[in-house]
Amino acid sequence: MLVTFSSCDNDLQVNADYKETIVIFGLLDPNQPKQFIKINKAFLTNEQSVAAVAQIEDSIYFSDLKAELIEEQTGRIIPLTAENIGNKKPGIFLAEPNYMYTTTEPIIARNSYQIHVENLKTGLKADSRTEVVDNAVIFGPANAFDTDFTISNTSTSVIGINLIAGNDARLYDVILDFDYEEFNEFDTANKTQKRITWKIMDSKSATDRSSIKSSLSTKLFFDLLTAQIDVRKDLVRRAKGFQVTYIGGGEELGNYISVTRPSIGIVQKQSEYTNIRNGLGIFSSRNVMITRYLSPSPITISTLTTTPATSALGF
Repeated sequence: MLVTFSSCDNDLQVNADYKETIVIFGLLDPNQPKQFIKINKAFLTNEQSVAAVAQIEDSIYFSDLKAELIEEQTGRIIPLTAENIGNKKPGIFLAEPNYMYTTTEPIIARNSYQIHVENLKTGLKADSRTEVVDNAVIFGPANAFDTDFTISNTSTSVIGINLIAGNDARLYDVILDFDYEEFNEFDTANKTQKRITWKIMDSKSATDRSSIKSSLSTKLFFDLLTAQIDVRKDLVRRAKGFQVTYIGGGEELGNYISVTRPSIGIVQKQSEYTNIRNGLGIFSSRNVMITRYLSPSPITISTLTTTPATSALGF
């Protein structure tokens, strides 16, 4: 094989010519009263740092944008309105204003929706579509009929996850939140509310109406408490309640998580995934179902009090 080298211009063109690009991130949820979709523009920088440019409003937001959803089954057009959503934590990107495109129009499970975005100044358009995930049928670890939550600590005790996936769901997360309060035994009026969050199922694959079952040892829950709560002789802790959140993700969201998850190995490579035509980002759906607030059962309270690890925490 013959390899030849020739002398040429040594200047390296780091950045290509700027190309206007619409970036869309949105997950429709039929169980939420309001939908939030992030629509930005990609930017290119030469002299300034990325961090500096990301703090300039004109660099990341379009000034004259039309955005709408179209419900395919009915042809219903749902305008999306730019709204400044406050309380964004400071970071690389501008925190104020924090524009998102919103609607309070109902989103119907199992229907399909298109999103159409157009820059009215330049005529650039981007679009995508998704099927909306239906409700799951929930059996455990808590369902809509439960009023309290029991967790014990024997060698055979488990937290059982049992559900039937909703149509168009391709993966599931299940999250268990545990709330407790703490106070000084000599100042019971001054109480601090605390929450510990435990993801008990992470991106479990699903198909339409498939049965999903899993179980975890309850010992993991008590290990989590001892890892996150300091032993304090001066504090009393009291269990307040539990809440379980079931999140079903649509096909595009499942693809996005799968493709962008770093590979296992020394070299961590991440692929890019988008389902936005003539743009970048992800437009999909999810279905979030949250149980009512569940009181700790007498068994739970007794277990927290008598288990050596958690009794040392003041429960």
